[in-house]
Amino acid sequence: MSDELDTEKALQILYDIQGNDDSVREDYSGRGMMGQTCIGITTPYPTRTIEKAAEKGLVGSRVDNMGMDMIIYWPRFKTNEEEIRHGT
Repeated sequence: MSDELDTEKALQILYDIQGNDDSVREDYSGRGMMGQTCIGITTPYPTRTIEKAAEKGLVGSRVDNMGMDMIIYWPRFKTNEEEIRHGT
């Protein structure tokens, strides 16, 4: 199902599942992304958030530790203007 999602739909899923302690990010640059940005969500409850996202068809996430919270991010859903403009 995630193959049917584009960045806008994937981002909407994150806003839909966002809890009180979570924060949606539209500009996260994870490990090995070389400055490219993608969608993500910071949360103190990564397992719950990953499960909720997967229930909605948003899979293929990565996780980084941000100190007090974790960020779950989806590198395939890029938010760089150039990436979106060229569809890569």
